Amino acid sequence: MSAESLVLFLAAAVAAGLVIYARGKIRNFSELFFGTGDLLKGLKGVRDNAASTVPSLSGVTSLMLPQIQKDFPEFSWPEMKASTENMIRAFYTAVSRKDLSYLSGAGRNLSEAAELMIEDNNRSGITEHFEDIIIHNTVISDYRKENGLCLIKMQSAIGFLHYRTVDGEENAGGKEQTRTETRCNSELVYVQDLSKAGRDVSAVGLHCPNCGAPVKNLGQKTCAYCGAALVELNMRVWSLESVRTDENI
Repeated sequence: MSAESLVLFLAAAVAAGLVIYARGKIRNFSELFFGTGDLLKGLKGVRDNAASTVPSLSGVTSLMLPQIQKDFPEFSWPEMKASTENMIRAFYTAVSRKDLSYLSGAGRNLSEAAELMIEDNNRSGITEHFEDIIIHNTVISDYRKENGLCLIKMQSAIGFLHYRTVDGEENAGGKEQTRTETRCNSELVYVQDLSKAGRDVSAVGLHCPNCGAPVKNLGQKTCAYCGAALVELNMRVWSLESVRTDENI
């Protein structure tokens, strides 16, 4: 063997030894941290576990609820919580089935957000699927009043199976269902004074259902003009105006 060939042989041997050494180190690292010698499999396991873990919520329900009920004596958190969770399910169902009728009774902004998602999917020729929707819990994360509006911000821990299909080509490219667990942020809006509202919201329940007179005072139980009872009005005036997840799906 010539000197040149010997040098090349030794260089190849050293390189092979380094590769084997590195592989051993990587395998040891992977076994130590992920419980498997396959690093890629270990990383995938971490990703899958993160996706299947119910996220924690930043809730201040017990702190904010007394103030809300002071402003709105007839406000029922269990009822509003159930209504909000049903509307969140309806939002994703409407997007999946491309049918806005599921959002009847929702705030105009929420309906327009679903319509925009559907239009974007139609332009891309895809259908977004959200199945097996589970809402683990919902909490109040903030309550404030600004610009003639009362806002209740909420967080929900939500999970669903998510995948996309190309329209007209079912399962095109494979139908990979991914279980996603994430936080969903939503917002309830009450228009206290439309003349001060600085954004476009659905003006639901701003008038007495009996005579049509404006109702501007928080917690008002009777109409100042005709005296009609407004006890049930406070539950109807709140509208869900936004739903969004913490991450892009």
